[in-house]
Amino acid sequence: MTIVTESKARMGQTAKPARAGGVQGSLGRVACGFFFVLPICAVAAPRAVVVLLVGAAVLAALVAGPKVWRTARQGLWTYLDPRLALALSALLLWFAAATLWGVDPPRALLLVLRLSCLFAAALALHLVLQAAGPGPHRRLGHWLVAGFGLALGIAAIEIMLDFPIGHLKTGNLDYTPADAIWLNRGATALAILVWPAAGYLWRCGARAAALILPAVTLAVLAFLSSLAAIVGLVLAALVVSASLLWLKSGRPLLIAATLAATIGSPIAAHQLYAWNWQQAEWLPFSAQHRVEIWHATANSAAEKPLVGWGFDTSRDLGRIAKTPEPSGRMPGALHPHNAPLQILVELGLVGVLIALGLAWALIRGIDRLPVQDRPFGSGAYAASLIVACTAFGIWQNQWIALMACAAIAAAIIRPSQSEQTNTTVQ
Repeated sequence: MTIVTESKARMGQTAKPARAGGVQGSLGRVACGFFFVLPICAVAAPRAVVVLLVGAAVLAALVAGPKVWRTARQGLWTYLDPRLALALSALLLWFAAATLWGVDPPRALLLVLRLSCLFAAALALHLVLQAAGPGPHRRLGHWLVAGFGLALGIAAIEIMLDFPIGHLKTGNLDYTPADAIWLNRGATALAILVWPAAGYLWRCGARAAALILPAVTLAVLAFLSSLAAIVGLVLAALVVSASLLWLKSGRPLLIAATLAATIGSPIAAHQLYAWNWQQAEWLPFSAQHRVEIWHATANSAAEKPLVGWGFDTSRDLGRIAKTPEPSGRMPGALHPHNAPLQILVELGLVGVLIALGLAWALIRGIDRLPVQDRPFGSGAYAASLIVACTAFGIWQNQWIALMACAAIAAAIIRPSQSEQTNTTVQ
């Protein structure tokens, strides 16, 4: 495979077409398969996203061969943002340091190793696909859109047929709320992955389809029980719309949202509790309990504000909780269901500053995408932020893997010149 440098491109030199069975063709098949399976796996078997990411990274690295790796080494920072690498390294180092004063250092250190492997796999996959040149990128969006459509169909069939897969998972032939809850992780995945898919359609000129896809996704999510996915999709749609109307609004919107979530989470935790939302009958039971969990977490974070209680101690703080709330519920949980609060209580203000550095690197990465891709990259970031602030534990492997895969999709997938030209002619 011939890889053309930027200087050669300026001199008018072009790359030789790759052989059908060469590295480029094989890598393209790996990448197409990865993006096709990703949304299906995220809905039907969310935990398998971890295996999918690591497996795709290893397979892509093996298939790419030494030529891609030589190119990557020669111009590493062309393909990998040094700020992102620095922020990730600093975060992992602080994770490792914060295991020392946690409740269970061996368990926490094992989690650090798992997260390190996930970050390394995501960076390696991104690096290989970027260094390989435009060849493997062709048609990747087609496969992502096809996989997303099938994933959406799985969710719709579950709803229409009274959750048959949910019945199998619970072993109960009668409908129970648990049959719908099993799709909550898949619902959040749909709310995030819809934006790279819609962005590809938009770039191809299929703008009606790009607008319809999030609307259909929202219609499916309305029948599920994940409020985080619905809110995330709606707010991300607002960010995308604002960015499409005024391109320069994307970056300040994401910065403002990130700072608001970081600074506002502890404040909101106390204020919502003061408003007695933990007993508000108009809120779902899970939302009431979250208010109690957030309040207890914010109180714990205030006790050790600088360095926190130690990495992966959220689950232990929940068990240490002293007395039940007036509602009878215990204020603790395995995690706070809020990323800023979890980072603050476990890693302190030092960890919060490092996490903000990582967020800044990601936002800058979105701002460096091609102009038409930025609104949809902003949408994926905004949806991820909302879900992270209301739903899962931020260190859950499948959640980290999903966000990493969405970031790779937003950075890699775009139509080739021929696809854009053909669409324009049509």
